[in-house]
Amino acid sequence: MTALPVVITVLGLYALVQAHPPVAPFVATSMNRPHRTAQRVRQRAASAAVARSRADRFSPGVIGGRVPRCRGADTKPRDRRRPHPGSRCVVQSADVHVVLASASPARLSVLRAAGLDPLVEVSDVDEDALLATVPDATPGEKTTRLAGAKATTVARRIADAHPDAIVIGCDSMLHIDGELLGKPVDADQARKRWRAMAGGVGELVTGHAVLRLADGEIDRVAEGHAVTTVRFGEPTEEELEAYLASGEPLAVAGAFTLDGLGGWFVEGIDGDPSNVIGISLPLTRRLLAGVGVAVTTLWSPQPRRG
Repeated sequence: MTALPVVITVLGLYALVQAHPPVAPFVATSMNRPHRTAQRVRQRAASAAVARSRADRFSPGVIGGRVPRCRGADTKPRDRRRPHPGSRCVVQSADVHVVLASASPARLSVLRAAGLDPLVEVSDVDEDALLATVPDATPGEKTTRLAGAKATTVARRIADAHPDAIVIGCDSMLHIDGELLGKPVDADQARKRWRAMAGGVGELVTGHAVLRLADGEIDRVAEGHAVTTVRFGEPTEEELEAYLASGEPLAVAGAFTLDGLGGWFVEGIDGDPSNVIGISLPLTRRLLAGVGVAVTTLWSPQPRRG
């Protein structure tokens, strides 16, 4: 007499499971059943349509654009491609090009020394015009906005040639005495800046943006900024004039470098040295993870030199 209720209970549980199946982890496995294959195709088509419609609404450099943003690896934006078996990384180095949206030889040198071999594509963003739209933003917000605009401009330009790519954009400025300083316009301005900051302390702020292109569309974005404190030395008048004559101060934010001639006049720093050079390796690693890429999969065995 007790067997009948047990059978009924088992049948009831089976029916419930069939009506509401549990959610299984998303893994890279082949789906051979025709109806599941058709369902996956419809889902991918719908996702692609949503991504295209959102891309049309994305404004270069505007925080909170069309794709999920993150501040580091803790946030995991949605990905529309399957993960590689046995790995949390979605993109492998053979699948994508890394593109540096910057003309800075120092940034390129840092990335090459750290194992990446990026293509270089320079943006044409009007920095002054963009900064004029955010006069009350913090130094970190301003530099990140510029980095995002540069990366977005380049990503859209290269989408046809490199539909699967990682685009890295950066912008650096020196925050000192309440002012946010970019490159000096001429030697006189560089001279005035150095006389004002000699013996003082400033903050080198670098905004970063990492964009992932998938099938020619901006699929994921991660942004952030890094700050390094810089303690300046006091060059003599002869040393300062020789430094200005070299032309180096006119080509860099804050009118100084850490890895070049300006390094002779920097007493010390607190924080990430690569950030002062123009691109923070620790922050870039976290942002890459935020768009689903492990930096180790991008390492090049023989990076280009020169």
